[in-house]
Amino acid sequence: MGGALATSFLVAQINGISPESWLRDALPYILLIGSPIIALGAVHDLSRDWCFRMIAVVGVISAVAFAVDWLSRRGVSTLPVSRFAFGSAAMIAFAFGFLLVRALLRRRHRIWWGAAALLMPLSILITGSRTALILFAAVGAAIGPLARERIPPIRAVMCVGAAALIVWTALPVLGSALISNPEFLGSRIEAAERVLTGSADADQSYEGRASQTTQAAGAIANAPVFGVGLGHQFEVPGRDEPNRSNIDSPLGPVAKLGLFGTGALVCFLAALVRPIVIGSRERPDFVYTACWSFVVLFLVQIPFGSFVEDKGLSFAVLLFVAVTAATAYGRRSKAPVLNGKSVSAPPGAVRSSTLK
Repeated sequence: MGGALATSFLVAQINGISPESWLRDALPYILLIGSPIIALGAVHDLSRDWCFRMIAVVGVISAVAFAVDWLSRRGVSTLPVSRFAFGSAAMIAFAFGFLLVRALLRRRHRIWWGAAALLMPLSILITGSRTALILFAAVGAAIGPLARERIPPIRAVMCVGAAALIVWTALPVLGSALISNPEFLGSRIEAAERVLTGSADADQSYEGRASQTTQAAGAIANAPVFGVGLGHQFEVPGRDEPNRSNIDSPLGPVAKLGLFGTGALVCFLAALVRPIVIGSRERPDFVYTACWSFVVLFLVQIPFGSFVEDKGLSFAVLLFVAVTAATAYGRRSKAPVLNGKSVSAPPGAVRSSTLK
């Protein structure tokens, strides 16, 4: 990935793109490739419980921040603040899937984990965004036999039904308290219903996204191998600033990085997924199930926009790697056995299951 970014910088220089524009567009990728390194470096100092709490806190804050910022930008918010944190769709997707699986497969503090999970789609659905409905794909990704640390189908169906009932009941009450225009609230609920029924223009952005996808496809045709370079300016209709480098299209990263950079990105993401596949085969754990649900949510989100350029994805990947590595390290931290007796390692030492 570092080589792909370096190549993109050279392409940007050849095409006359300023270093500042390149860096602004490359920042999500730089954060993304750095996050696993940070996670693996800190994993021996982080417990699984600490990672669980961090996922819950950051996920809920991100969901609430997303709704607050969205309502404020449309001038219908009754809250005294307009923005207090960065609302990342990627972080919301990861946290929701993780907390939902944690609540359904573990009894300890189940109500609190479940309440935190429900707060996320409730916060997003008040904006009428399709993201809240896509989140429930995490349940389908986690369905399987309980012996494999997966959610039984009957439990999953009951969970989705109960969650949908709670969210749909609480949505009008919450909206009336947070939205100043009652007609606006009704229009957003109708938009959410159209999303649920599969209407393409339910979020009123389908045409704009289709136009951006057409532009990205043209850029790919002109520079298929190395792309047009990060920081390239695309014409985005319907925006206050017509020239924007970040276009809301799944072909955006392909157009900027080309087939070479996209291939490197796919290999990088596949390397992150491989440990959970291996770990779930060796010894099932709900952590692997939850992380697999995030992988499915990531794939489901791709057709709807440039999901990989969400800056919050890097923090989601950081916690993704940290929690899976902590799970694997927890299995390896058992004291080795010598002549039928347990041999303890010194405090703070990294333990191994093999004596040499």
